[in-house]
Amino acid sequence: MTQTLFILSLFKHGFKVRWTTAYFVLIGKKTNSVVTYATCYQLLPFFHLFPNFKKERMLQYLKELENEGDLTLAGDYVQLTQQGMIKCQELNYESLHHINRFEDYQVCQDTFERWLLICQLVSQKSYKQTHYIPVSRQFKIQKQIQYQWSHTEISFETFQRMFKQEIQKFMSQFSPRVAYIYAYQLSGYKVIAKTNEQLSEILCISEFEVNLWIESLKSILCQLSTEEFPWLSYFIAPQLNPKNTIYFLIKNQVHQGIDIQKISEKVHRKPGTVLDYIVEIAIKENDFPFSTYIGRYQKCLDRYLKIHPNFGSWNYQSIQEEIGKIPFYAYRLYQIQKGRSQC
Repeated sequence: MTQTLFILSLFKHGFKVRWTTAYFVLIGKKTNSVVTYATCYQLLPFFHLFPNFKKERMLQYLKELENEGDLTLAGDYVQLTQQGMIKCQELNYESLHHINRFEDYQVCQDTFERWLLICQLVSQKSYKQTHYIPVSRQFKIQKQIQYQWSHTEISFETFQRMFKQEIQKFMSQFSPRVAYIYAYQLSGYKVIAKTNEQLSEILCISEFEVNLWIESLKSILCQLSTEEFPWLSYFIAPQLNPKNTIYFLIKNQVHQGIDIQKISEKVHRKPGTVLDYIVEIAIKENDFPFSTYIGRYQKCLDRYLKIHPNFGSWNYQSIQEEIGKIPFYAYRLYQIQKGRSQC
């Protein structure tokens, strides 16, 4: 998949939408409007996928697609043509299946670096090499790996054998081409990882597709089974301590059905900030109490949906004018509820 075709696939739902908001999803602009848009149009896995992507570059891709007859572009709005819809149906989405950047993109990146570092460490120590440049420059990650290594109570030879078996088992899950990409992310004793450009030339695929596979790997590593891969997961598992975060404080309040204003007072945050957290909780948690917060507005919003099915692009002011006063949080959570039901 090329980057141009990836951009095309962002609009495969067929609705007329703001392409600028899709751009904000890709660079990771975390506002409740952007993440709601991402939820409604199934773009959450790509949140913060390309943090350095330039807006001008995206517009260039869109104009190329317009010239090819795949979409219509009018200002900030874009909509696929019939030709574009057919092209999206024919695309191979294999490299996108495991990508999930919304959960915690920094955790994914740190987990990936831990994977690179522990594999390098095992390789170097296998050949008695103690002087090398660590592939991860994050001192915190280096210290964590050193600490875990010092608390491994089995011999290095036993650990090496078990670790090698787990790596081989992990790689065997993938096709030869994908396993090749993943294996050559690793550096070790007299082995240097290949660049995306080198992998692109060897495998005859675009650098962009190589990058997508690597992003997919980062998400896969974050979800690694501790039962199947006990040693690998021991060293690379995300280092989290979520109990004291504001997210979990608000989550507990939400599940008690507490009003947003009261939550705001309890956690000493502005109502708008609390709503941002609630939107994130509604997206992530399968047992979110939508009925508690949408309540009596559910039926009138259902009626509005029948007339305006493109709920991801609703305008709050227009809703107020057509069906009366509705709290903003109910409007926003309704959009998320409908977006999640389509996943």
